[in-house]
Amino acid sequence: MCCLIKPSPGYKPDPVWWKDQIRQIIGAPMLLKRLQMPAIFQTLAIKPGMKALDIGCGSGYMTYQMAYDGATAYGIDIIKMDDYYIPENLKGKLTFIQTQGETIPFEENFFDIILVSEVITQVPEPQKMLSEINRVIKPNGLLVIIQPLDRRGIREDYENNSVFIRVMRMILTIPKDYNDYLTRIQMIFGNIFPYLPPEEYYYRVLDEYGFKVVEKKFSPSGPAIKLYERIQFFCLCFGWPTYGKRYFILYPLFKIVNAWYHDQPGTWCIFVSRLKN
Repeated sequence: MCCLIKPSPGYKPDPVWWKDQIRQIIGAPMLLKRLQMPAIFQTLAIKPGMKALDIGCGSGYMTYQMAYDGATAYGIDIIKMDDYYIPENLKGKLTFIQTQGETIPFEENFFDIILVSEVITQVPEPQKMLSEINRVIKPNGLLVIIQPLDRRGIREDYENNSVFIRVMRMILTIPKDYNDYLTRIQMIFGNIFPYLPPEEYYYRVLDEYGFKVVEKKFSPSGPAIKLYERIQFFCLCFGWPTYGKRYFILYPLFKIVNAWYHDQPGTWCIFVSRLKN
């Protein structure tokens, strides 16, 4: 398929020529993930010939990007992915499989890289998934887990009874406190836990299943995440969708905020782990 431009990150191809050109311009139309992608792919450091697994791949934006970067990429999820279009230049390099993370259908020591983005708190038995990851990752492989540790912006708004919270209370019925808000937002995003596990939880479960955290990063920036949380809160209180492609229209604004405050870490953590010796 003819490429008139350099595709944007996370570009998901389409068999219809004009739609494909639009998708190349837009790339992955997911606001938060696009802000995170530079840090994520810098961490993955994919090299040609690597085998990469994207657990809970969803729409496959990350999986496609893995393949573009030179990996033989596999995306697994519980959703149906039969209609995901794979162009000629990615055939043999990109595969989507419908399965659960607790049963990864690959042989032992198969993958160089495994990405698990916002999945740990959504599976009923994360221990089984980590056990399977331990089985299929190569001895020198890299496991990258991405999870929010806190919704600090809204928590601090409640703790300080900020102007934002006071105004919202004047015009709407809002969650009575931070825990009430967090329970609601966790449910909307399909999380098993009604709370956000702390950083220590991930260190503990990773250690229990044979992994050691060798590095951690935070992306996007704190101010970008705070703005994102307040917009979500506003939409939650109005009964509007709290996520989806419609939010991508705000990407240029968030990209500027994220770049300007890049030195102020947020609360979405990228855990980089390897098997213990």
